[in-house]
Amino acid sequence: MPDTDSPFDPAADDWHRMEDEYGYPQTMGGFWTKRDGAQTLFGLLTDNQHSNRNQRIHGGVVVGLADHALGYTTVDAGQGRPQATVQLDVQFTGSPHVGDFLVARGTVVHMTRTLVFMRADIHAADRLIATANGIWKILGT
Repeated sequence: MPDTDSPFDPAADDWHRMEDEYGYPQTMGGFWTKRDGAQTLFGLLTDNQHSNRNQRIHGGVVVGLADHALGYTTVDAGQGRPQATVQLDVQFTGSPHVGDFLVARGTVVHMTRTLVFMRADIHAADRLIATANGIWKILGT
């Protein structure tokens, strides 16, 4: 993905900006999406605004991407019904660099009438940097 000579361009790799975002996602710089078969992938192009004092990507940015990706995956699974995060656990397995394009792939593990149990893997290029497990409540059921 990114290298020192030329930063990664998500649009050149068939990623599309999420246009319907407001609030918090915009403060993160906006998210990207890409279809991969039946799944939607979610991406975030990192820069200095996402860094911590160690010049790595702040863990909160990774958590924000996980929450966003799993939330949208839950909306798809719940046929578009509103939903809310009940629980989100993130395990960090690596440390992304400034300029990395982070990709989250969400999966529905189990779904009841009112709850969706989710999992996501988050990568920077071929490096697994985090896994996330969460529960979402389908509202209005």
